[in-house]
Amino acid sequence: MIKSELNSYSGSDPIWGFVALVGAEAYTGEAAVGLDPRVRLFAVDGRIYFAEREGDPAVGARLVNCGAISAAQLSRGAVNVANQESLARLFQRDATIDRDEVELTIATATESLLASIAHQPVGMPEVFPLRHHPSGIHHWLRGASGSDTAASVPVAETPAPVPSEPVEFEPVAVIPAHAGPDDINSFRDDINAVPPVMPAAPAPPPPLEPMPIALKLPRLVAAEPVVMPEPATAHEPVLATDEPPPSPTPTPMPIAPAPAVLAQLPTLAAGPVSMKDLKAVAAEAVMDSAGPTGAHIADNMAAVRIWEMVDDIENDRKPQGQLVTTGAPPPRKRGLLRKNS
Repeated sequence: MIKSELNSYSGSDPIWGFVALVGAEAYTGEAAVGLDPRVRLFAVDGRIYFAEREGDPAVGARLVNCGAISAAQLSRGAVNVANQESLARLFQRDATIDRDEVELTIATATESLLASIAHQPVGMPEVFPLRHHPSGIHHWLRGASGSDTAASVPVAETPAPVPSEPVEFEPVAVIPAHAGPDDINSFRDDINAVPPVMPAAPAPPPPLEPMPIALKLPRLVAAEPVVMPEPATAHEPVLATDEPPPSPTPTPMPIAPAPAVLAQLPTLAAGPVSMKDLKAVAAEAVMDSAGPTGAHIADNMAAVRIWEMVDDIENDRKPQGQLVTTGAPPPRKRGLLRKNS
């Protein structure tokens, strides 16, 4: 918030200090200063545009008395507003009035009054912000800074563009209207004597400067191959011996017998078979096959031997206690039973 110091400026302080304070605060409005008679000051943005003493005649009458305008011009330019003479449209209503003369008359009278009371005491000032003179002359300031002033300022003409390079023209021979044959021949000789205008040779291009080192493109370098680390393997501890470590024994691959071999191998019976059954099977094999009968009999005997070997293995596994002779014959083996049956 702006706090004004105009009310605190009072007493025996000179009026010129109060006027300077009005300009410093860019004050707009009315102020009454001095003792007797009081002086009324009117300002806009800190600039005092009019000053008068109490009891002075109206502004229009003072302009007529000093000869700035005539009574007829005042009658045409003034407007009666609420029983008050307003000069706000003075110049618009009467175009014959010299505006410069009127404005300079008001400014001179204001400056003369301020100069005459500058050293007088300010007394007790009265401040009325945003109040203007009742004659409306503050509108002249707005009109002067607005369209009227803008219209009076001459517009600068745009200069024609100046060619950057001089233009060369070929000389043209002018033949007089009443020239005779001799004159024409002399003009022809003069024209032939003039050397032809040759076009100017183009300027050579400036020498190329070496490219700075910083602007040279870098050479392409092949990327180094990426070496992947080998997986770590656990190594067995090596014993400090003179003998070399044994080489690992290769595991033999199982070899399946041929189908023809499997068909010739003897097969074991699922249960005990008597000799009668074996003979019957052998006889059927002889009848069905064209091979010799002795081969089939040999196959049956091989089966008998196999069962005997199985009996021996089982007897070896049984615990052997003390044998007691009972007089009974020993038990016969399954192989013999099968053979004798």
